[in-house]
Amino acid sequence: MKQVLLREGKVEVADVPAPALSPGRALVATAVSVISAGTESAALNTSRRGALERAVAHPSPLKRLLEVVSEEGAGGILRRLSPSSDELDLMEVGYSAAGVVMARGEGMSVDVGARVACAGSQFAHHAEVLSVPEHLLTTIPEGVTFEQAAFATLGAIALHGFRRSDAALGETIGIVGLGLVGLLGAQIARSAGCKVLAFDPDPSRVDLARVLGIEGARQLGESDPLEVTLASTFGQGADAVLIFAATPSDEPLALAMRLARKKGKVVVVGDVGMGVDRSLMYGKELDLRISTSYGPGRYDAAYEEGGVDYPYAYVRWTEGRNLSAFLDLVAAGQVRVDPLIEHVYPVHQAQAAYASLATAQRKPAVLLSFPFSLQEATQRLSQTVRLERPRESTSGRKAVLVGPGSFMKEVFLPEFVRGKVAVLEAVVSGGGASALAAARRFGAPVASTDLDEVLADTSVSLVLIGTRHHLHASQVERALKAGKSVFVEKPLCLTREELDRIREARRLGGGLLAVGFNRRYAPLVREMKLRLSQLPGPRVIQARVNAGRLPAEHWTQDPKVGGGRLLGEGCHFLDLVPFLAGSPIVSLRVERVPASQGMPPLPDNFALSLRLSDGSLGSILYTSLGDASLGKELLEAHASGASMVLDDFRQLRIHRSGKLQNITREKDKGIAQEVKELKAALAGEDSQLITWKEIESATEWTLRAQELLEGQA
Repeated sequence: MKQVLLREGKVEVADVPAPALSPGRALVATAVSVISAGTESAALNTSRRGALERAVAHPSPLKRLLEVVSEEGAGGILRRLSPSSDELDLMEVGYSAAGVVMARGEGMSVDVGARVACAGSQFAHHAEVLSVPEHLLTTIPEGVTFEQAAFATLGAIALHGFRRSDAALGETIGIVGLGLVGLLGAQIARSAGCKVLAFDPDPSRVDLARVLGIEGARQLGESDPLEVTLASTFGQGADAVLIFAATPSDEPLALAMRLARKKGKVVVVGDVGMGVDRSLMYGKELDLRISTSYGPGRYDAAYEEGGVDYPYAYVRWTEGRNLSAFLDLVAAGQVRVDPLIEHVYPVHQAQAAYASLATAQRKPAVLLSFPFSLQEATQRLSQTVRLERPRESTSGRKAVLVGPGSFMKEVFLPEFVRGKVAVLEAVVSGGGASALAAARRFGAPVASTDLDEVLADTSVSLVLIGTRHHLHASQVERALKAGKSVFVEKPLCLTREELDRIREARRLGGGLLAVGFNRRYAPLVREMKLRLSQLPGPRVIQARVNAGRLPAEHWTQDPKVGGGRLLGEGCHFLDLVPFLAGSPIVSLRVERVPASQGMPPLPDNFALSLRLSDGSLGSILYTSLGDASLGKELLEAHASGASMVLDDFRQLRIHRSGKLQNITREKDKGIAQEVKELKAALAGEDSQLITWKEIESATEWTLRAQELLEGQA
């Protein structure tokens, strides 16, 4: 399928694998999408910047860069900030579209063939086929065209902003900013029976507002907005003022506060400076409110992706219901969008469409069209794209990457490629753009969203899995049954039932199976194990993990997706402790930090006590309550009068006979050695790759620990 992508400040119309049909999603053949001039012009500028400039501009990525310095040193930063031009990721754009439902996954109520409007920057891209969940699409009323319906997301933003004002019939609403969303907001306020006073510095936008029936539209600079507002409100001021402007300046907020009456409301919808004049706000006792996108449900994964609706009686207007309500206004003729459209470009002319955004005095909306007929449906739904002719593998092996997430792309795959383990034949991802970007980056000739189609390739012998945790078991099972060898990032699975299925698939398939418990391959861990093996008697081993806190909404914290931090990361240490001791676990106890009054439980703060078969003891302390300046991981081992301390894989201190020996090196968590052992095992050579018995034991005990942890909830 065709999809519009941004790369290095340029617009590209690429052939991208179509999304696969999945539960809770509908596949929609796009008819029309709207280019949001402000948002997408900003995205285009962002894609021109280098990685370092983008990181400095945004604190969260900057924090990640600092983490990389800590984890991988300066070399890691250089690798990440200096990719070749072919390695840069592609940016998906678009969030407001309309089309026809081609297929629906399990749990979807929408009918195949229904005309729908689609929303969401994660879903409603400028692409021929969209995969959209239930609450981010709505059926299009009779009489509303695809072009009109494509405005639904933008209309929902304006509608939610108006709702945040609590405006009532007959009240006066001020509008600051008459861009695309502002013009929609002004019409919505008028349709609700409010008097509308709207202000913008652009005379063409003011004229357009008047064409749309907003008689109170005025050009800033030609008349005093405060005088106009006071004259229209018997000297009182606007009951509420909605800010739709987009500027880093604080002036729109200051203007809105001047226009509002005493005890009035100011609602910030656009992206503006938030420097507040306290004296003005205090003197009028103004109510300052923020409007979040399309409405309640936005950024809530349970609502948007999980299909969990908010109770109608308690949350009357969710983002999904706002989408529908806006289209009802269009159907009734109370909001007009046709006069907002400058031009409709066919998708293959997307470059011209984006170039037109810089044209002065243009109308605010530019649309992309995607000509569609049922005969084209099969072609649109092709889930595999071939980029070039297949290459022969010098090792005789071809590999598939399933799930090109940041760890696989930035850490594992570079080592895999350097180690010449196999030629990467294909990249499979849930999103076509991410599959295409990773395939280009690593020179794979195939990008796909269909794992089974790729597994059917008999020339592929190795499958690398780096998807989210809840997908691991199914993908491992399918790959093993297809006769492939598998390397999967931890954890292997999230339930005992999944482990049983993997056991059976391994028995039937016979391929090699390895799990990414990389810490056992770290050079200083190997040195520590060697020293311990030379000491008689039982050992006492402690692992302390200062993990740092993750937000509750992070996908790893979702029990159905990430499984939580014990399953997702604690499994590393349930492999590492018995590995160091050279003895398997025979019993385990779990303690967790309980919920305090008024606070939720803290499941990422727990302690595991282990007893090993040779009498050794192990303990694992995992916490998110520590300070980030403390190293993340500390290992201690004691045996026969000797003590060893490994600090963050950089320094091993060995205390014996009253003497201290220090062994230091650049931080190395074992990825490179893990890749070497994988290569040797695939070649049938001597290898210290983790065995199935060790994988099975670590997974069994992790699942048992999780059961005990949940029992204390």
